[in-house]
Amino acid sequence: MREGVENWNTWRKENRKIVPDLKGADLKYMQLQGVKLRRAELQEAELDGAQLQKADLSEAKLHKAWLYEADLQEATLVKAQLQEASLLRAQLTKAFLREAQLQKADLAGAHLQEANLRKAQLRKADLGAAQLTKANLSRAQLQEATLSGAQLQEADIFRAHLKEALLNGAQLQGANLGEANLSEANLVEANLSGANLSDAQLWKANLSGAQLYKADLRGAEFKSVCLSNARLEEADLRGTTHVHFDETQIKDIRVDLRFGKFLERYWNPLFIKKPKAIPWIELRRDYTGINFLVTLVALLSLPGQKASKPVHDMIQV
Repeated sequence: MREGVENWNTWRKENRKIVPDLKGADLKYMQLQGVKLRRAELQEAELDGAQLQKADLSEAKLHKAWLYEADLQEATLVKAQLQEASLLRAQLTKAFLREAQLQKADLAGAHLQEANLRKAQLRKADLGAAQLTKANLSRAQLQEATLSGAQLQEADIFRAHLKEALLNGAQLQGANLGEANLSEANLVEANLSGANLSDAQLWKANLSGAQLYKADLRGAEFKSVCLSNARLEEADLRGTTHVHFDETQIKDIRVDLRFGKFLERYWNPLFIKKPKAIPWIELRRDYTGINFLVTLVALLSLPGQKASKPVHDMIQV
């Protein structure tokens, strides 16, 4: 290894059946660009600051390895075992991490722009403040992961599992979260403007203070979702299911009813006992019979609405 990458790669080519044993090896700050470490034993190895651009680490065993500020740009880590590894502020731009094992890994502040993390295992991983712009996280397992303040603009998070994940303050503008499982996720003050959340599972998710301007929420499940102080101007909520906002949850929620994509309201005055009371509000895709007539009359009876006016101020008896 210390004789140079070229010599190492030649040796690997000539000795394909040998699995390099580098457990606990001190490889800090070494120049290892393009090195062939496929299936190597690197458990607890020290690779802090190592230069590993375009290296082949696919299926390598890096359990509890130290990769603090290592440069792994465009490296191949397919199915690599990185459980509990330290990748704090590592450079992983355009790295290939498909199906990598990253449970409980420390990726805080890591650079993962355009990285491929499809089907990666990231349960309880720390990705706080990580740079994940345009990253591929489709079908990734991110249960209980920390993504607070992460940059996820235009990321592909389709069908990812994010149950109980921390996404507070995350930047998700234009991200694809279609069919993602966000049950009990913390999305407080997250920016989801223009994001795709169609058919997403949002059971008990906390979206208070979230920015959902022009978000696509068609078919999403909103059971027990908190939207206090959320912004929903021009959001598309058609076909959402299990929406039931209580007075606390809809406090200061803002919508814009002037556009074709609008917030549909279901209002049944049979439950109203006092004038101007609002017992409950629910979104529905289809109105039938008396419910359709009651809703139509309610909408037509509303005074002229202004954009971004709170829902509870627009509903009147």
